[in-house]
Amino acid sequence: MRKVTAGTWLNISEGCDLRCAMHGSDAAYVAIGESDIDYELTFDYASFAEFVTQATAVLKAMDTKANEEEAEWVAQADLTDTNP
Repeated sequence: MRKVTAGTWLNISEGCDLRCAMHGSDAAYVAIGESDIDYELTFDYASFAEFVTQATAVLKAMDTKANEEEAEWVAQADLTDTNP
């Protein structure tokens, strides 16, 4: 049995309509896009749990990177302010 049944990618940006829901006790789905142009991901329980675990780790890493970048910008601005 194949583990993936589609071969495409989507670029999802802020403001995109996202909806998550369960389908019984053993499946979940994520719908992406406007209601007339939906893309849907369907997960069994174990796969959805793994997706959430990995997505949470990536989100934390993105937050850490954003904080590091902001600290660099502040440090650079401080250097600019102190050097005529």
